Amino acid sequence: MLRTLTRAIVLAVLMAAFVSGCSGKPAQTPEAFVLEFMSKHLAMIDEGIVDFYIADEAKAIMQRVSTIVAEKKGLGTLESLKSAKLDLSHLAVKVLEKKEHSYNDQAYTFLKINVTGKYTLSYGEVSNEYDENETFIIRAEGKHWKVTETENPWS
Repeated sequence: MLRTLTRAIVLAVLMAAFVSGCSGKPAQTPEAFVLEFMSKHLAMIDEGIVDFYIADEAKAIMQRVSTIVAEKKGLGTLESLKSAKLDLSHLAVKVLEKKEHSYNDQAYTFLKINVTGKYTLSYGEVSNEYDENETFIIRAEGKHWKVTETENPWS
């Protein structure tokens, strides 16, 4: 009886974990994450970009955003950029490599991601098209992907 009850409890916990998505893997695909990241990365004027980076890099990214915002404000282009529309539909996101690696005694899954193609930045009646060819490294942190500029398990 106790053995049957124990099995039932274990099965219930496993089913609850499966149903609630407690698999330990990021809920978002790397491709979707990178496109969402690109929507903030290309302009670098939204402080929300900090949430896309690993915690150790947040302060440096916030400083970079503050500098860019001050520059754009000084040039009188900040408001135009804030209201600009990005079309990322012609960008291709490709996972180049996957690697398991440890930092500070913590194991992580890293992906090397390449983004290529063209994107369009439109504000008012002005529309400009830009080429994109950039490689990022992202790592899985629980149920989220995070960008890292300092941790590179391939180097």
